Amino acid sequence: MYDKQIINSKFSPYIDMNSSIIDNLVIYRSLRICLLLTLSMFIWLYFDLNHGYWIPMTMMIIYMPFDPGVVSKRMLQRFAGTVLGLLLGFLISQIWSFIPYSFVIFPFVLVLVLYTVTKNYFHYVLVLSISVSILLTMMPSGSVTTIQVLCERFIYTFIACLMIVIAEYLFKPRKMIFLKLQNTMLMMTKAYCLHMELGHKTFEKD
Repeated sequence: MYDKQIINSKFSPYIDMNSSIIDNLVIYRSLRICLLLTLSMFIWLYFDLNHGYWIPMTMMIIYMPFDPGVVSKRMLQRFAGTVLGLLLGFLISQIWSFIPYSFVIFPFVLVLVLYTVTKNYFHYVLVLSISVSILLTMMPSGSVTTIQVLCERFIYTFIACLMIVIAEYLFKPRKMIFLKLQNTMLMMTKAYCLHMELGHKTFEKD
């Protein structure tokens, strides 16, 4: 059987390199998200967009939890759920306004939102968008109509998703990712060779 120190000496260079690459990727990704959120805040405040806070808010929701592997999937689910939810929500809200004491049903809708958030992100966004449409119908109408708010939500969600796509495609650290994959493959190859060597020495003893 191999000594633990020998095994560590064979793999420690790869482990150290992997840790260094991962640290660099996390730092690079953090800076990219920070700059992206700063830009979205600038767009909202500079152009004085009504409900413009939806742009940075959408970005934060898509990027959290901090997991690079789920960003693309969450972004697609966010956009698809928002579009479908707003369409369904608008249709439901038109019927909702004619139902007497319809506000009594809304707490059950909120329970459904809380339930879906732990199950499926697409369903959560879908139900949330429907809930927003219904809530806007229940609120007193001011200078901004419900359809205007829903259109703004769609536009700002689209802008946030488009900015994330551009940032993820243009500023992805491809060289660091390649080095991480290359180093992982070398570790796997080294582990396989070590396993074969151990098996060969075991049969030699027999």
